[in-house]
Amino acid sequence: MKKFSSIFLVVLCMFLLAGCEDSFVEAAVKDTLTVVIYADPGSLDPHDTTGVPHHQVTRQIFETLVIRGDDGKLQPCLAEEWEYEDDTTLLMKIRKGVLFHNGEELKASDVLFSLKRMREDNTTAAMQVTAIDFQKSTIIDDFTLRIATNEPSPMLLAQLENPMAAIISEKAYIENNGNFFDAGSIGTGPYRLVSYRSGDRVTLVGNEKYWIEGQPKIKNLVVKIITDGSSRAIEAESGGADLVYDISPNDVDRVDATDGMSMVRSIGTKTEFISLNASNKPLDDIRVRQAIFYALDLDQIATVAFGTYGLKATGIISPGVDGRVDLTKTFVARDIRRAKGLLAEAGYPKGITLELTAPNTDQLRMDICEAAQAQLSEAGIQVKINYKEFNTWVSDMISGNATIGEYAFTASTGEAGRVLMRFMPEYSESKVFGWHDDEYIKVCKQALRTINDSERNKLFAQCQQMLMDAFIIYPVWHKEINAAAQDYVKGFKIETSYEQHYLQTVYFE
Repeated sequence: MKKFSSIFLVVLCMFLLAGCEDSFVEAAVKDTLTVVIYADPGSLDPHDTTGVPHHQVTRQIFETLVIRGDDGKLQPCLAEEWEYEDDTTLLMKIRKGVLFHNGEELKASDVLFSLKRMREDNTTAAMQVTAIDFQKSTIIDDFTLRIATNEPSPMLLAQLENPMAAIISEKAYIENNGNFFDAGSIGTGPYRLVSYRSGDRVTLVGNEKYWIEGQPKIKNLVVKIITDGSSRAIEAESGGADLVYDISPNDVDRVDATDGMSMVRSIGTKTEFISLNASNKPLDDIRVRQAIFYALDLDQIATVAFGTYGLKATGIISPGVDGRVDLTKTFVARDIRRAKGLLAEAGYPKGITLELTAPNTDQLRMDICEAAQAQLSEAGIQVKINYKEFNTWVSDMISGNATIGEYAFTASTGEAGRVLMRFMPEYSESKVFGWHDDEYIKVCKQALRTINDSERNKLFAQCQQMLMDAFIIYPVWHKEINAAAQDYVKGFKIETSYEQHYLQTVYFE
């Protein structure tokens, strides 16, 4: 019996040691970075949408001409260097030796094709290239491009940093008839597409011919889609993912307290707001829009929705953005009696019923909507909240279908003009508000072509005040960007310009 026990113990130890050895090997060879985002990307066309989760995926596949460095300044990426020949001519030198995933070398012709395609296909990214005069823009040689603008455009270079301005392969686009799935998703980025399972995950593998030596540092990348905020928090706490983006405010402290886990946080350049579409009845009457403003209480919304997480809105544009002004003195105080009086003046003494459109993927946004719904009902404004799938919500908002919406703008260029330009009719997102004002258009256009920073910012300040006076945008929250990271994850940084966090520098320790 003793002999049998000894043999059993020896065998058991062998199994335990083998298991430990397997664990050591597994830890040593962990070669997959798992990241969680809060919505399906919807497509892999980098020019397709303004949705942040979309670009958190596509920016790993496609790259832009310039990026922002740690100091916030623009620095080379696919463009190796550039210079302004005059106020309306930008000369760009394209980096040599950069290969697309199909093995073709990046050329100036691909760059010009990409920029043209944004406009000619009427993509959302067209707003990034509005200033470009393509008839005058020319290819000088394989690696030199001259970009001409209709007039001075001091924001152009910064707009080309936005992930919507990613460079695509002309050959791959033509061969795949504009299909960006499967073989058509060809960029120069650190990762290339393996598979995309809508609603579940995107699987990528490192680009073995990537132009930056030693990157990506992790061979495989899996981007999981988890739309429910509580489930994302659990995924972080349980160690189901290495990085989890956008932990909801009510879960942040708990996740941060989890052993082996920490939160990476930064105030970004995005401002959440309630939008009022002035082209949709009854909001075409400014008195109705004013009534909505008077019925809302921002302090109460803040308490319910986000507390001290991020910043309660003090303007249309986030603090730290060049040209931004504090508008708190112009915010109207809550006055239910005044709200009811305005509705009566507009011909609605018994109140009105409206629909508020919002995404079903973000608890903070849902909390904002429900707080607003309760407040508005006290003034006789009954609100039905229509929660929609993320990409459907974005589409409905920018097509002008939403009467009231929960939406956001990001000042991705680091200055106010990136937000203010989107209220002009030539930009697709102007339909969110359905508002047309000739004076606003005149002042905003003047600002966008003004090279002197001080003079440009004075004009931007006028624009921001005009928007508040029109009662079409009710600022709520300046977003704090976050990600939950396992302690062994190193090299991860928050990108505040458009939340398109770069993953090729991430590694395990």
